[in-house]
Amino acid sequence: MASRVHLYSPGPAPAWLARLPVGVDWVWHVTTRLWDQQALQDSGSVREQRTPTLEGWPMASPEQAFLEVLADVPESVSFEHADNLMRGLSALSPRRLDTLLHACRHVRVKRLFFFFADRHPYPWRKRLDPADYDLGSGKHSVVRGGRLDRTYLITVPEAFHGQE
Repeated sequence: MASRVHLYSPGPAPAWLARLPVGVDWVWHVTTRLWDQQALQDSGSVREQRTPTLEGWPMASPEQAFLEVLADVPESVSFEHADNLMRGLSALSPRRLDTLLHACRHVRVKRLFFFFADRHPYPWRKRLDPADYDLGSGKHSVVRGGRLDRTYLITVPEAFHGQE
């Protein structure tokens, strides 16, 4: 089975990508519904790589990459996987997160971000107030048959309800 590589971009995948002889299944994610493109560009979160193998390829910051992964919870990314990713994100930049959370158009992604961030006592979390961001209104069903998280009004798996 070939490895999967997920790529995120506001535009469609280039036709030549599928023809690359690298033994990889490319999974392309169009991000126009996720980001205000101008605000994302202004955030400085995406930078071109300067390594010989990735010369000229843009790469997102860890903060942006995590928010993009959250857009696929729970369809193709499990709650457990997203939580495990968050466990490794102890050094995120609250300044960059602030900019990205303002650029993010996806209410469910922002609610999930704060849900997972609250589960881990990282110092950067204290510098982000959910009230500063548009988290929408009303309840959002993220997981069928899940329990309602009363803080962010999203349904989460039973195993995550009240767990820290």
